[in-house]
Amino acid sequence: AKACFDRVVGIDPACVDAYRYRGQAAQQRGELSAALDDFRRTTEINPDFAHGYWIQGNVLMELGQIEAAIEAFDRAVELDPAFAEAHSNRGNALLQMGRSDEAVTAYDRALEVRPDFAEAIFNRGNALLTLARSKEALECFERAIQVRPEFTEAHVNRGNVLKEFGDFEGALTGFESAIAVGPGFAEAHLNRGNLLRLMRRFDEALESLDNALSVKPDYADAYSGKAAVLKLSLIH
Repeated sequence: AKACFDRVVGIDPACVDAYRYRGQAAQQRGELSAALDDFRRTTEINPDFAHGYWIQGNVLMELGQIEAAIEAFDRAVELDPAFAEAHSNRGNALLQMGRSDEAVTAYDRALEVRPDFAEAIFNRGNALLTLARSKEALECFERAIQVRPEFTEAHVNRGNVLKEFGDFEGALTGFESAIAVGPGFAEAHLNRGNLLRLMRRFDEALESLDNALSVKPDYADAYSGKAAVLKLSLIH
């Protein structure tokens, strides 16, 4: 594919799509600097190409250049205020920078455009958690699950908040729902096991932690969880 896009660029150096697709191929190969160069070329040719700034922002996020990514997303949403993905990814970048209030606002803009955007709903919940607004976060996780029932991470986070609220049975249901839709998600098994330990259901806790390790054999948290269960089971 690269050779084909190289050929197109050689014939038409102003072909935005050739740089865009060549950059995407480089990004998929993990060649992020090359991808960024091509994506920047798209907006040099067409400064009003909102998608070009968005894909630049995505690569900058992967490179850990979060401030630069925010600038790219800013430009994308300035050019296209209805670009839900750019608003959402801008929120992700702001959240990484600890600017949680601004992140919530960015997710709100994404959801004004696309109310059923499950990732934006979910990440809005994560941002709210950092602001100690757990009840609102729970509503986000429940809404994300309503939109996408197989959203494993949303089930897990719903369980985490319910555990924080002291609703252990509700939390257990959340973790078990996560496992039902995503049996390969080790964190769901881990959190279920740790919760069962708190509920003094030690055999089930060990089984769940073993399941976490079967999915992720080097999962240090699961080994720590097993040690805590074994210690408590000896005492009791």
